[in-house]
Amino acid sequence: MGQKRLWKIRRPLTSAPLATYRVEYRAEGTVRALGELRDVPAHHATLDPFVSMLLRDGDGGEVVLVDTATGAVVARRRVRPFPSKPGDRFRPAGV
Repeated sequence: MGQKRLWKIRRPLTSAPLATYRVEYRAEGTVRALGELRDVPAHHATLDPFVSMLLRDGDGGEVVLVDTATGAVVARRRVRPFPSKPGDRFRPAGV
């Protein structure tokens, strides 16, 4: 109990500088802008709210995160609509 422990503190992880990104929806040769994000990481999880919105609407295609400075795609998510709709699984008895 009389000994003290020396804890080594890890250096903070260095991350890429945060930039401005454009969120695009691409399907069947068309491109639609969904929004712009600032100071977020360039990670596919950043696109989750947009994927949820498209799934709710029943749309399929691809959502991409585009760096506005370079025009490069830095993250992408494929969106496939669910094959069933709410209410399809549970039908009233006798129908």
